[in-house]
Amino acid sequence: GLWYVFMNGRAMTGRRRLSILWYSFLPFIPAVVAMLGFLIFRKTTLGVFLLHPDSAWVDDRQWAGFAWLVKNLLTLGWFSVEGGKFYWWLLLFYSLWRFGWREVIKSIPISLSALFLTVSAAMLLITLPLSNNFGPRYFAMHFILFELIVLLMVRRLWKKEVAAVLMVVGAVLMLASNLVPYPQRKARAWDSTL
Repeated sequence: GLWYVFMNGRAMTGRRRLSILWYSFLPFIPAVVAMLGFLIFRKTTLGVFLLHPDSAWVDDRQWAGFAWLVKNLLTLGWFSVEGGKFYWWLLLFYSLWRFGWREVIKSIPISLSALFLTVSAAMLLITLPLSNNFGPRYFAMHFILFELIVLLMVRRLWKKEVAAVLMVVGAVLMLASNLVPYPQRKARAWDSTL
C-alpha cells in the first residue's frame, strides 16, 4: 500500500503532494490500525507476537537459522518455476531483453504492481524467517498477480496477434500443469499445482 501511495504522489510537489499522499493513504489506515491492534493484543495477553510457547505447532514454527532460510529460499524458487510458471518468467525476461526495462515498467499498472509487492512482502515476512514447511498454496495470490502483470505487459508491448498466441500458450501450460499431481512424498493438501 505504501508503494502505491508513493507512486501516486511522485509527480507532485509541495502542499499538493502532501495532500495527495495523505488522501491516498487514508484507505489503508483501518488495516494498519487493525494489524497494530492485533499485535498489541497478542503481546499484552500472550506475551508474544508470533510464536506462542503453548501452541501445538511450536516445534514446527521456530525462527529459521541460516541453513533453513536458504532451504526456504530454494523452495520458493522452485515453487516459482514449477508447472507452467516457468513460461511467465521466460516471457518476462525475453520482454525485458527485447523492449528494455523502462518500457516493461511503463506497461505495468502502478496499482497492480503495488498489490503484487504488498502481497509478496507480507508472504515473505510470514514464511521465509520461520522453520515451518510451506507449499505453493501459500503463494497462490503472489503467483496469480505475477501472471496478471506479465499478461498485461504482453498485451501492451507485443503486437496483437503475437500477444494472443503468447497468452493462449501460457493458459494451456497453466491448465496442463493443474493435471499433474504432486509426488507421494510431498504434502498433498490438494492434488494439483497452481
